Amino acid sequence: MTRTLADFAALPFRILESRGLASGYERSFKLSESSLLANRYLLGVERQALSEDHWQQICAEMDMPAALSNEFLAGLTQANLVLLGFEAQANGRALFKLYLEYWDKLQSAIMRGNAPSRQLLHRGFKWSANQGRESLITDYHCLPGLSVQQIRTNINTHYTNAKQHFSLQASLAILDLAAQRADHSAFLYIDISETGNPRQSFDLNLYPAGIRMHELGHIIYKLATAFNIEQPKIDSLMPLLDNKLFGHLSAGIGRNGKPYFSLYYEC
Repeated sequence: MTRTLADFAALPFRILESRGLASGYERSFKLSESSLLANRYLLGVERQALSEDHWQQICAEMDMPAALSNEFLAGLTQANLVLLGFEAQANGRALFKLYLEYWDKLQSAIMRGNAPSRQLLHRGFKWSANQGRESLITDYHCLPGLSVQQIRTNINTHYTNAKQHFSLQASLAILDLAAQRADHSAFLYIDISETGNPRQSFDLNLYPAGIRMHELGHIIYKLATAFNIEQPKIDSLMPLLDNKLFGHLSAGIGRNGKPYFSLYYEC
């Protein structure tokens, strides 16, 4: 039976529901040149909620390529959280994602006072659910304990082209707003890397600042204009965001060598 895009979008929900598992739920949207991808989400589940055999079954249900599945299972036991993700891309394509999170390992090192300057926090496994078998692994290395100024400096390193100025300014504006609301020690700056493509980007977790998505409306509209996205598309998106809690942003240069900007929010 041929599955539709809606079938793919519902699959992670059905997988967890069939096992009686509750999950955290985070949505996001991604802006890039003339493109708005708004059907993107992550579901977070405690790794220990299921046995390794059950996680292996989930890999099979999501038709995860064998090479990725082997890598995922090899890193599973040290993870504290597993994230199941979906993204509807252009031209009817669907992307599945599984992430391993190693937050407990990092937090333990921080509590002991010997956290490294750079530590793997997430490993993402991503593959096409339809139209081919492309796959990749994304590493997310946290740089814990950075001051706001150090975060600003790191963000600047991702923007060497004047044409990307609008994305840099949006990142710094959101960081400055967060710094007015919460202690910077609660922020997490993460470098993102992938093998075999030019991606050079970062993730900045600002959940502790308690920012609501409607507070970022003017920034979102400016970004949309800079990315040549039609205003009606943003007009349709904004009411869905409204009072949702802003979580983190991901920005920089994508794997296609072009700028992108993603915003994540809690549902």
